[in-house]
Amino acid sequence: MQEKQLTITEWLAIAIEQIEKRNLIGARQIYSGIVGSIPDHKKAKPGLLAVTDALDCDYFPILPVERLDEILENFNAGTITKCRLQLKELALHYPDSALIQSFLGIVEQNSNDMQATLTHFKQAHRLNPNEENTKNYANLLIEMKALPRASSVVDAFLTIHPDSLEILRLKAVILTDMQAFAEAEETLQKAVSLNDQNAGLWEQYGILRLQENNDEDAILFFEKCHALGLTSVSLFQNLAFAHAKCGNNKNALLYCEKAIQLDGNNPQIRHAYSMTLLKDEQFCLGWKEFEWRIVARDNVRFKHPSETKKWDGTTSLKGKTILVYYEQGLGDTIQFSRYIIELAKLDVKIYFCIQDVLKGLFDGIDFPATFVDQDDDSVAADYSISLMSLPFALLNYQVTPLPQTFILNGADDKTALDPMLLEDRDKPFIGLCWQGNPSNRNDVHRSLTLEELIPHLPSEATFFNLQISLTEQQEKRLAAHQIVNFSEGLSTLTGTAAICARLDGVIAVDTSLCHLAGSLGIPTFLLLSLASDWRWGKSTDRTVWYNNTKLFKQTSRGEWNAPLKSLKETLERDIISPFYAGADAGRFLGK
Repeated sequence: MQEKQLTITEWLAIAIEQIEKRNLIGARQIYSGIVGSIPDHKKAKPGLLAVTDALDCDYFPILPVERLDEILENFNAGTITKCRLQLKELALHYPDSALIQSFLGIVEQNSNDMQATLTHFKQAHRLNPNEENTKNYANLLIEMKALPRASSVVDAFLTIHPDSLEILRLKAVILTDMQAFAEAEETLQKAVSLNDQNAGLWEQYGILRLQENNDEDAILFFEKCHALGLTSVSLFQNLAFAHAKCGNNKNALLYCEKAIQLDGNNPQIRHAYSMTLLKDEQFCLGWKEFEWRIVARDNVRFKHPSETKKWDGTTSLKGKTILVYYEQGLGDTIQFSRYIIELAKLDVKIYFCIQDVLKGLFDGIDFPATFVDQDDDSVAADYSISLMSLPFALLNYQVTPLPQTFILNGADDKTALDPMLLEDRDKPFIGLCWQGNPSNRNDVHRSLTLEELIPHLPSEATFFNLQISLTEQQEKRLAAHQIVNFSEGLSTLTGTAAICARLDGVIAVDTSLCHLAGSLGIPTFLLLSLASDWRWGKSTDRTVWYNNTKLFKQTSRGEWNAPLKSLKETLERDIISPFYAGADAGRFLGK
C-alpha cells in the first residue's frame, strides 16, 4: 500500500509539535523543505527565520511566527513606522534575537537613519556573526568610510569561514577602496578559484580595474559579469563609465539607457546620462536630463536658500524679477554666464549671485544683471533659478540653446602686471597651465607634468607660468628653461585675467583658466585627456563654447605625445609665424 503524502498544512503542524518539544533542528528541517519548494510561504518562511534565529543565538522560546509574518507584510507594504514599533516591542521580549536587531537595522536603513542602522547591525552581528549579519555590518561600515573597522569584521569571519565567496568579495571591496590593489587582486583570485561562475566576483574585478585606470580590462570583466546573467543598474552604470573613460561615447549612451530602463528614477545614472548626451552635443535632451544633477546633488556647491518660486521656463518673466545663483565651480560660472544675456531678452530684471572673486571680471562690460552677495537677504525676487539650469529653462522660449560667448574684462586689475608685460616684445608671449587641483579625483587624467610639456614648447616664444601653487622642484624647472614666473600676480582672478589679457595665447588643461582665457577672447590651446569632460563635446579640435579655443585631445589614455606634437605645430603656424610676419595672431581662431 502506497504511503500517504502529507500536505503542507500537516507538515506545518508537525513543525509546531517539534518546537513544543524543543526539537528546533527538526522544525528547521521541515521549514527548510517547504521554503525550498515555496520560497515565500507565509508561515514556513517566518517559521524558518524564527527557528534559525533561536538556534544560532541559543535562546528559547522562539519568536512568534505570526508576528514575524505580520511584520514582513508591513515592511513589504512600506508601512515602516508600524513595522519599527512592532520590532521594538518584540526586542523587549527577545533581547537576544539577532534577527530582530537585523530587521530593525534594515528598517532604519530604509529611513536613512545611519546611526540607528549602525547600532542595530552591530548588535545583530554581536549576537550572531553569521554571513548575513557580517555582510550587513561590513557594508554599512564601508558606506560610512570606516574601512579599517570593516576590514576587521570581514577578517574575523574569514578566519572561521575562509571560503565564503560573499565575504571574500567584501574584503576585495574594502581593499580596493583602501587602494590596496595588489591585496584586492589576491583576494579576488582566491574567490574566483573557488567559483569562476559567480557574477558578483567578476563585477568587483571590473571595479578594481576601473580604480587602477585599466578601463579596457574593466569592460571585459563587466561584460563577463553580464554574460553570467547579472543585470543591474550598477553594472550598466559601471559599463557606461568605463566606455566614457575610453572615449567611446556611443557605448556609454547605450549602457546609460539600459540602466535607466531598470531604474528610471535613479538620479546618479540620469545625471551621468545627461553628461553623455551633452558630450554628444544632443543639447535639447541633454539639458533636460541635466536637471537630475540637482536631485543627485553631484558637485552642487551652493543652492540659494530663498523660498522664492523656482523658474522652469514655462512662465512669462515679462516685467518680473529673477534671482540667478551660481551652483558649482568658477569655470562653470564663467562658462554659463552667457545665458544671462539670453535671459535678459525676456524683459526681466536679473539679480545675479556669483562667487566674489569673479565679480571684477564683469566690471566695465555691458552685462544685464545686478550683482548681489550670497548672504544678502534683502533681495526680493519673483523667481529664482540656478545658473546651470538656464539652458533648459530657456529652451521653453525657443532661445538658441548654445549662444555665443561674450568677452569679459581682463584689464581691471593692473596691479598684477609685471613691467615686462607692458613693454614692446620681440617674441610672442604665451601662458602655461599644465595641472589642475590635485584634490580633484580626475586630476590624474587631465593634468600633465612639466617634463612632458617643456620639450614641446617652441623656442621662438616666451612662456609665462599661470600655475598658482608650485613645488620647489617645479620652480627650478621653470627657471632652468627660462619660463617667466611672477606667480604673485596670480593671487587674484582679476590679476590673472589682467596678465592673460597681455598674452598672445594661453596653453591650459581643463581648469577654470581655460574658461577665463576663452571668455577673455585670448587664443586658447586646451589639452584634453581621452575621457575629457562633457563640455568639450565630440569634436577633435573645436568647441562650441569658445570660438577662440582649439582642442588637443589624447587618442589613447595617458599618452600626451600626440596632442603635444600637434600643439607645437599649431603654435608655430598660428601664433609664432603670424607674430613675426606682423599679422594679428588671434584672428585664426575665429575663422
